[in-house]
Amino acid sequence: MLREGLRELARFAVRRPWTLIALCSVLPLLLGLTLVRVPIDLSFTGIMNRADPQVALYFDVSREYQLGGSLLVLLEAHLPENELDEVADRLSQRIAAQPEVRSVLPPVPDEWFLDHAPWLVDRETFDAWTGAVRDPADAAAREQLQSSLERLRDEWQSAKVEGARLLQVALLNDPLDEGLAGQSFFRLREVIEAEVPANVTVSFAGMPAVGAEDQARTLGIIRRLTPLSLVLVLLLFRFVERRVLGLLSVALPLLLSVVATLGVIGLVTGRLTVMETFFGVTVFGLGIDFAVHLLVRQREERSRGLGLEEALRANLAGTGRGIVAGGLTTAAAFFVVSLAPDPIALHLGLSGGTGLFFCLFFMVSLLPALWTLQERHHEGDEAKALLVPAKPLNVPYLSHVTAWSVRRPTRCLILGALVLAGALAGLPRLQVETNINKVFNREVPSVETVRRVREMFRLSGAPWLLGTSTVEEAASASSELLASERFHRTVSVASFVSSDDAEIERRRKTLEEIAPQVDERLGAVALLAGFGGGSAEQLRQGLEPLKTALAVGPPTVDSLPEGLRQRLIAPNGDYLVLAYSKGDTFDSKGARLDRRAAQEVSPRATGISALLEAIMLGDRPWIFWVGLGIAVVVGSILMLDFRDVRLALLALVPVLFGLVVTVGALCWFGVSFNIMTITVAPLIIGLGVDDGIHVVHRIWEDRRVPIDVATAAVGRAIVMTTLTTCSSFGVLLFSDHPGIESMALVMLIGLPVCLAASVTVLPALAQRWL
Repeated sequence: MLREGLRELARFAVRRPWTLIALCSVLPLLLGLTLVRVPIDLSFTGIMNRADPQVALYFDVSREYQLGGSLLVLLEAHLPENELDEVADRLSQRIAAQPEVRSVLPPVPDEWFLDHAPWLVDRETFDAWTGAVRDPADAAAREQLQSSLERLRDEWQSAKVEGARLLQVALLNDPLDEGLAGQSFFRLREVIEAEVPANVTVSFAGMPAVGAEDQARTLGIIRRLTPLSLVLVLLLFRFVERRVLGLLSVALPLLLSVVATLGVIGLVTGRLTVMETFFGVTVFGLGIDFAVHLLVRQREERSRGLGLEEALRANLAGTGRGIVAGGLTTAAAFFVVSLAPDPIALHLGLSGGTGLFFCLFFMVSLLPALWTLQERHHEGDEAKALLVPAKPLNVPYLSHVTAWSVRRPTRCLILGALVLAGALAGLPRLQVETNINKVFNREVPSVETVRRVREMFRLSGAPWLLGTSTVEEAASASSELLASERFHRTVSVASFVSSDDAEIERRRKTLEEIAPQVDERLGAVALLAGFGGGSAEQLRQGLEPLKTALAVGPPTVDSLPEGLRQRLIAPNGDYLVLAYSKGDTFDSKGARLDRRAAQEVSPRATGISALLEAIMLGDRPWIFWVGLGIAVVVGSILMLDFRDVRLALLALVPVLFGLVVTVGALCWFGVSFNIMTITVAPLIIGLGVDDGIHVVHRIWEDRRVPIDVATAAVGRAIVMTTLTTCSSFGVLLFSDHPGIESMALVMLIGLPVCLAASVTVLPALAQRWL
């Protein structure tokens, strides 16, 4: 039935080519028009699974507390400190006026820390501090006095260090919840860069900046590499087709396939994500594979003296049938992946399945119609040239290899078994990448700024957060978080407002007792200079807070500066506790440990790092069922095609061999697996099965031809298709994107292994079984 349908399609392409071309072009053009309104989100946030419990919790808490997005703006300059303060103040006012901004958190004045310092330090520091006044000879107390102010600024996130200022901008909406990362950030960045003087360097940190810059760089890379991939595979295609019109006749179906597929994805999912970035490369590589097999077979049939229609009918009924079986197998594998409840799987499966389906259809319909028009257009010598068979690709030793595998099948199979055993021995070395920096773009400036902000201000743009109802609860939660040893510090209202009335009263009495001594020493500058060996100004700064603390009294919730209130008190009145991890902000393995420790204190504790954990290490129980589904679908298609268990199993040999050897090789090479390398498995399955199908079809099509000869004949085309597909994916090695590079590496290992199995192990087994 399939064979007869393909014969009728060939007849229609020859007799009504323009009609077929029009029918093939209408749908892609209509779908292409819809792309104008489809947003493009190429940041890693665009592939988050919003149904994941931890991802859902983050967004629930973000909306409940109106967290918005926290954008950090770092200003650096070799200017007098007062001039840098003026720049920061002007810029803060300009930023606060932007529609994307909820507020610019004002820095807490150093004067407030100084005035309240005796109430804020821990008990040990307070006793050492006041002890230095009572007993100037106490060396330990003197040292504690000299370092107390620096420690205060360091612990409580002063936004000032020498030569740098940090502005904390609260965006109106969480950029991760906008549905399209980067829009708010890029508009705001233009305003900021236009306002900052030329002698001041500005850089950005926080998830709004990281997500936006990741997206912009990825989009730029794909815009450069996708056309390069198309040009490269077309140049390789010149081995079998040197005429310009012949190249264009292949390029048109490829481009229509890309446009149609992106339109379908936009309509179904509402946006294009990073998973579509390598989709065009996939279609170009596989589409050229289809074209190579069809063109070589067409030239063979014409060289036998057949007319155009007869040659096309024989071509599609023979090679076309194998192409359809292989293409449908690969597309079906991708469609099965799209059924998984995960955005990564959805976009990967939908783009791969839809793209291959369109590409397959256009290659067996549109391409023959274009060939028909070419033959009608040319006359004389050019028309005769179409009857000349294509010069076969010269593959050294291919015939010798296939002949050896058939004549010495036992040795070939033993050698293949040894290779498999070596690959399996490498599986214990399998590593899973947990650091998101090693999966997504390397050159994202804001990632480096995150590190610098952490070093300069001890401030992370991604703290863990939990809500409490009272100051006492906040203090208790802070103590429990620090006791877990996963966090190096916490900040909350309890960091500034004490609920220990007895301790407050004890400090008040102590300050009252030493007040005369403080006055005495403040009145004698010469004595101050000798006291502790420091400068008079340093010692004055150490003593004055002991005097002013009595006048201002201990801090209360109502007396907190606005910068602290906005950061630590939610709009609904809850007191927020911020916990800062000791580990790497971008390490999802550490993030999982941090989350578990935080959620032992409060089940609703969350943070941006929880999103990174969900992307990199999220539970995916569906992987087993998707793998089983792919196996069932692929097996079913092969059985429908061959109607013989032996032939179906033979067609599976290259892909099974290729998968095991590829995974084993990557383990031996120390390549870590990540979510993006795992996602190319369906593509290797489809391509490996495609190679096996073509070899088995050629062996079974004319059983009078020896197995090694039949394998070598189709093997030349497979070598060509492997070269084009590897070249198509090879350009991704220059993406400067570790995740995309790892996908390319998997393909560059897997496809040649599948080719090798197709021309050695498969014919050896065929010799034994058939």
